[in-house]
Amino acid sequence: MEKRIMKVAYKMPPQENWNAFRDEKQTNENHITEKDYQAIIDAGFTHGMGLLEHGAEIAERALQVAEKVGLKYYVRDAVNWANILHPDYYYYNRDNYEKYAKYSSFAGLYVYDEPNANKYPDLAKMVQGYYDFFKGIGEPLVNLLPTYANEVEQLGAKNYEEYIEKYIQTVPTNYVLYDHYPFRVKNKVEEYLSEEYLYNCDVVAKACKKGGKQLRTFIQSAVMDNGEIELLPEIIDFQIHTHLAYGSRAIIYYYYWGDENRVDNKSGLVNWDGEPTELYYRAKKVHAEISEYEDKLCESKWQKTLYFKGQNKHLNEKEFSHFEIDNSNKFVFSYDGIVGLFDYKGKEAYYLVNYTNPRLGLENEVELNLDGDYYVWVGGQKAELKKGVNKITIPCGRGAFLLPIMKN
Repeated sequence: MEKRIMKVAYKMPPQENWNAFRDEKQTNENHITEKDYQAIIDAGFTHGMGLLEHGAEIAERALQVAEKVGLKYYVRDAVNWANILHPDYYYYNRDNYEKYAKYSSFAGLYVYDEPNANKYPDLAKMVQGYYDFFKGIGEPLVNLLPTYANEVEQLGAKNYEEYIEKYIQTVPTNYVLYDHYPFRVKNKVEEYLSEEYLYNCDVVAKACKKGGKQLRTFIQSAVMDNGEIELLPEIIDFQIHTHLAYGSRAIIYYYYWGDENRVDNKSGLVNWDGEPTELYYRAKKVHAEISEYEDKLCESKWQKTLYFKGQNKHLNEKEFSHFEIDNSNKFVFSYDGIVGLFDYKGKEAYYLVNYTNPRLGLENEVELNLDGDYYVWVGGQKAELKKGVNKITIPCGRGAFLLPIMKN
């Protein structure tokens, strides 16, 4: 069993003049370098995923550098950007793919992004074609739509639940991956938290549990909707802890490398010129914090996630009609929170999250009535909690993992 959470940097450092293939003037420096890739490793990432790299020569350069620093790398090529759904393509392009497969850094191919459910039968053949060609080397990566996709035109299903269920029934990946970017902007300046964020987590997590699949998720690390606001560093923690509370085993950043002419926290963990932003350092910090317990978390089986109402009404209540709201006194939050319930060797483990918009800066005081002794990790600190009533503080954007202390 994999005992690390995958942490994936999507939109990797670009090659020199990356946009030249479009005959546009481009003068950026080459960033497919050991220095730039080592910075990804230093921040605690396990994988990278291509976006700006075009052509086999660039992909192979990326694999070479990734191999030197110990980073796994997903290649994005014509299969993805041309939406190719013909399994024979692997054999037509075998010279390149056989080269890729020789690198220990090769993690697989980014095969398809946000398919319509009507494409699932052909996508299933494409995924199986990958397995047949690569014979156990790497994996095909497929990313599904979020809940805010248009049901008729995009989903190809009567509702989102059916969209996910059809994928699990049809496409032979051992995971379900989707993207949902929760920090949206109105009129370029007004930020709000998506009302369907937890609903999306809940639907896919439950479907994965039922179908025996691994849950994988994207997180937002760039401003959407052409917004002009800056993202707070706490949004990194907030999304990661929320997804871990739903049992996610992969966190993919959209995106790592920033856009041109933007030198702030609006577009990525690293600016276009290669300088880390506050988001980079926050990602590095939270990766280090969860590394203290991620092996135990990966040994735990997700059961369900409950929503707990605190003293203050959450800004976006619409989605919560879907959830089981816990009214017991086991966990009492001062503000809104969620708790993931996990089975750890026959006992309950818990993942608590301060589910308030990070821009509010609220600390969440939680009273816990525990039926045994527990270890707790919160904010990079480990402590022991005794059976009975305990109190902990979950900082803004943070989570807390509670693991039962097993008696000999």
